[in-house]
Amino acid sequence: MKDEQIEDVLKSFGIYISEIDENARLSGYGLDSLMTMELVLRLEAAIGRQIPDTLLLEENLISVAALRNLIGRLFTQDGSIS
Repeated sequence: MKDEQIEDVLKSFGIYISEIDENARLSGYGLDSLMTMELVLRLEAAIGRQIPDTLLLEENLISVAALRNLIGRLFTQDGSIS
């Protein structure tokens, strides 16, 4: 579920997970700081929850792998949002 949401949001920026190194910096694919904030807003809408400001750190937004980890931390074991 979360992978599909991340993939859909990134596609809206022209970034396709299947075509990139998931550990590479998203800035290397053209995502600048303003686009990163738009990415956060779109992710929040996709998952139906605001990402806490304390988690909006560069290390959590730098790559697809980091985004997966960030979103994963917002979900409980059964898949519901914590």
